[in-house]
Amino acid sequence: MRDVVSWVAEFSIKTGQLDSFKALVEEMVKSTRNEPNTLAYEWFFDEDNNTCHAYER
Repeated sequence: MRDVVSWVAEFSIKTGQLDSFKALVEEMVKSTRNEPNTLAYEWFFDEDNNTCHAYER
């Protein structure tokens, strides 16, 4: 059996900073996507786009 590590994080996004936040997220995912055993990233935004929940495993 293989151990799976996962984490969930919540981010507050300041008004007017959504595009900057998404660019940062894209950079983070790109830099870690090829790490061994990285399975998935999922990002969820609330209706107002001021809170993001991230799930990585």
